[in-house]
Amino acid sequence: MSEADKIKTPSGLTMGKRVMKHGKPCMEYRREGHTDVMTPEVVVERITGVKVKAIIYEADEESA
Repeated sequence: MSEADKIKTPSGLTMGKRVMKHGKPCMEYRREGHTDVMTPEVVVERITGVKVKAIIYEADEESA
C-alpha cells in the first residue's frame, strides 16, 4: 500500500486505503484476513447514525 493511498486519522493511525469501486471513492480495510469496502456515505452514517443520501464535494480551484 503506497503512502498516498493510505487513509489516516489526524493522529496518524492507518484506517485503510483509498480505492475506487464502481466509479466512487471508497475506503478498503482489512481485519483478521477479511477485506471490506465502505463508501464515504456509509462512514458518515456509521458515525452520525443518520441516513446520508449523498455527499456534495467542492470543486478544486483548478478543475472549476
